[in-house]
Formats: sequence, C-alpha cells, structure tokens
Amino acid sequence: MLKVFVGIGILATPASFMQVGIVGGCVGMVFIGIVAMYTMKLQIKATEKCDVKITSYSELGEHVLGLRGKQFVDFCIMTSQTGFAIAYLIFIGQQIDQVICFETMQDACNIKALYILIAAFILVPICWLRSFKYLAYVSMASNIFLVFARK
Repeated sequence: MLKVFVGIGILATPASFMQVGIVGGCVGMVFIGIVAMYTMKLQIKATEKCDVKITSYSELGEHVLGLRGKQFVDFCIMTSQTGFAIAYLIFIGQQIDQVICFETMQDACNIKALYILIAAFILVPICWLRSFKYLAYVSMASNIFLVFARK
C-alpha cells in the first residue's frame, strides 16, 4: 500500500502545489500527514484491543463492526485501488501521448484515450495473475537494462 500512496502522491504533488501555491501545498501536506498518522495510530489501538489476531483491514472491520463492517472495508479498499489504477492509466496515457507527439513532430497528438486503452489491455491481464513470481525475472531484467542504458 505504501508504494501506491507514495507513487500517486509523487505524481500529483507538483500539480497540487501549482493549484494552491507553496504555502497552501505545505499546509496541506502537513495536514494530510497528521491525519494519516492519527488514523494509523487508531488502527493499531483497535487491533491491540481485539482478542484475536488481526491480519488485514477486512478482519479488523469484521471484528469491530461485524459482516457489514467487513463488506464496507472491502468496498472502500476496492474503490481506492480502482482510483489508483485509473490515475496510473491516465498518467501512462499522457506520458505516451507526449512522447509520440514529440517524436512525430506534432502529427499524432491528443490520442491519449487510445494509449490508455492499450495500456489497460496489457495491464489488466497481468493484474489477474495469482502469483507474480515469474514477473520478478522480467522486472529484474528491466532494472538491469535501466542501469546500463545510454542517454
């Protein structure tokens, strides 16, 4: 989860600061950090008060609020993950559009929707995999290529 929050946050931070200014951005970052820390401490305290071992947000919701609590927590997690995935697809579409537009000398611009659709067709089946252990080799190879890539 940390990777998702930090990743999306890093992508959105410059645009957010541009909208609200440096002071508003700093105040907002501090406020969000305080709220995040407070909610994490609440989750830890709630988990410690449970008489059974809690290993997930869903289990905590079920133990505290019953079956409806578990369903609500699962719905919230699914909604937030969907939002993150959509944000990443939009980011990928914008970046590919900028590269293609630059490389084609402005001939093939503003077709982000096509690039988002292509990225979705590639990424959705990967998300359906039950295990990512075979993708680790691809990831390792791509990291090696990045290290030895020339400018």
